[in-house]
Parts: sequence; structure tokens; C-alpha cells
Amino acid sequence: MSYLSRLMDHIANATSTARCPICGKSSKQSITKISREQTMICPYCNSLFVRHHKSK
Repeated sequence: MSYLSRLMDHIANATSTARCPICGKSSKQSITKISREQTMICPYCNSLFVRHHKSK
């Protein structure tokens, strides 16, 4: 495996916490989903939500 492949795999597997707007519980979600503003599923209440970037 090349260095670039390992780096891309590491980035794809990185997680961050996201708070569900419905139930308010935090769960680990993929950083790529968060950065691309893709739909995520809350593992507690099964609701779909998108975490938007905060603009300054």
C-alpha cells in the first residue's frame, strides 16, 4: 500500500462528534460526511440530519 493510499484511508476513517438536533445526544460521525454536509443518521432516535458549517 502506498503512502497516499494509507493517508486517504486514515482520513476516510476519522470521526468527530455530532449532536442530533432532535434528541440532543452526541454520536461519532465520519469527518468526510460532516465536511461534505451529507445526511447523517442518529443511532439513538434514527432521525436524519445535516450538520452545516458555521459561517463567520
